[in-house]
Amino acid sequence: MEDQQGRVPYEYALKEFLKQEIGEVCERLNVRYDPEKKALKLKMMGQKYYIHEKTGEVKNEQDELISSYILRILILRYLVHGSGEKATGKMISYKEIPDGPIYYPNFKSRTIDALAQAFDQDKHLFQRANDRLNHLLTDNGDGSIEFEFINDVFMVFVAWESDEEFEASANILFSSNTPGYFNAEDLAVVGDVALSYFKNGGLLKEDIGMY
Repeated sequence: MEDQQGRVPYEYALKEFLKQEIGEVCERLNVRYDPEKKALKLKMMGQKYYIHEKTGEVKNEQDELISSYILRILILRYLVHGSGEKATGKMISYKEIPDGPIYYPNFKSRTIDALAQAFDQDKHLFQRANDRLNHLLTDNGDGSIEFEFINDVFMVFVAWESDEEFEASANILFSSNTPGYFNAEDLAVVGDVALSYFKNGGLLKEDIGMY
């Protein structure tokens, strides 16, 4: 059963989404509209999602309702708060996000350290990405990958294996336009969701919970 911890922020995000003028959202974010489904459509981690303009329901390509509050919250917040600013190729650290330094200790222990551990246990972790995900494997660290989390918002995962002298370590970067879409608290969850995709073999779990 989906965790109930996400219900309140989900209901708030849904309420805010239902106040939006759909044409303005499409124009601001360059999001496509499907007239047959009466829904906006976008990609998260390479997977297509449809957001009904009247109800805010989020469905996948198989027309199945998404049960995860986390995924629904992130999608709705993106549509409500997204600035439409394009990525330039410049990447920034979590500490460069507004309020990032405040939340960094939690972000490191919850997300960066989890990434380091996951890569140390599976050196092929980033190779789990499938062709649907807009991504590029790079030569940084012992393994690294740049990918599109959601329309026009990019991330970089880079990791180093443990050895006799050093523990496993990692870092996470975001495209410089990210603060125009998600705040520091959101990004801790964004990191969790992205990591779950790789740990799940290149598939986003649509029942992912808060923790």
